[in-house]
Amino acid sequence: MPTLDGLSARIGRRSAGSTTSVKVTGRGSVPATLESAVLTISVINPAATGNLKVYPCGLGAPTAINISYPAGRTTTLTTITGLSATHRF
Repeated sequence: MPTLDGLSARIGRRSAGSTTSVKVTGRGSVPATLESAVLTISVINPAATGNLKVYPCGLGAPTAINISYPAGRTTTLTTITGLSATHRF
């Protein structure tokens, strides 16, 4: 899971059904007072068809899906999400 600042580099392909937490504040010039974020999410060459949900940590996964993707095809979406009290989604 590469990120522009490299903080999540080399964690590799995410397995089906897994959850990955990303801290937004403290990266680049992102202020610690941030309550939501605009994100561009890319799924690159997935092994299987699937979907991805973006949501604040600690709230439980929503029923709505942010992005659905087919196997082997790069898919990108821009979305807005709130952040948890620890500034994570």
